[in-house]
Amino acid sequence: MLKSLSVNLNNKYRPQEYRDSWIDNACPILAIFIVIAIITPSILGLMFKLNNFPMSNFTKICISLLSTQILFIISPLIIALIVSKKTKLREKLLFVNWSSDYFKIAFIYEIILFLPLMLLTIIIYAIASHLGYTYISPLAKLLSGSGKYGIALVFIFSVLIAPIIEEIVFRRVIFSFVERMFGILPAMIATSLIFAFLHGGIIQIIPLFILGSILQYLYIRYNSLFPSILLHSFHNLIIMSLFVLYK
Repeated sequence: MLKSLSVNLNNKYRPQEYRDSWIDNACPILAIFIVIAIITPSILGLMFKLNNFPMSNFTKICISLLSTQILFIISPLIIALIVSKKTKLREKLLFVNWSSDYFKIAFIYEIILFLPLMLLTIIIYAIASHLGYTYISPLAKLLSGSGKYGIALVFIFSVLIAPIIEEIVFRRVIFSFVERMFGILPAMIATSLIFAFLHGGIIQIIPLFILGSILQYLYIRYNSLFPSILLHSFHNLIIMSLFVLYK
């Protein structure tokens, strides 16, 4: 399977010219922006506190979502636009090979994945609780007391915006950068680990690693970001819908 995936990495939609020229520049800068995105909400929160400016949970959500998503995507987009101008942006980002079948493919993968991932999360949570580890989901923390507008904002970002931005960042930029240096398997492992650690606490690392690996597989298998974006979106849609229903 790895051999067939490696062949897919070199098809006509991924010429060496644009794979090398913009991703080699984008990924190191992206790493800096990811660090900035992680610390920005805390810095802004401290500034609000020092100036005795009240910060509602909705404001915290806006700062967290907007700063993270904007800082994640700004450097890859800028570099993709200014480097190798002969190649179209959609080809650099691998928004190619569109097929309506991707909806069915992503839906089937989500149906297969969701219950095992949820069961795995529950088992890990039970073990952690038994060992005395107290865990609150980052999503629950973010939405706690945020009201209907905060929930609506997180829902929109999670289902419609974050899947696009994060698939560009993780699947297209980080994976491609690492794959060219170390090969496909190390790149899949590294990218999925980074994806997992940046998305949740210790309880969610293994399920998110598995999800990230499947997203990466779809990206490589179909030489396109569309399938992984759709699966990512479907997964977030179910998670958010369950949260809203049982909140």
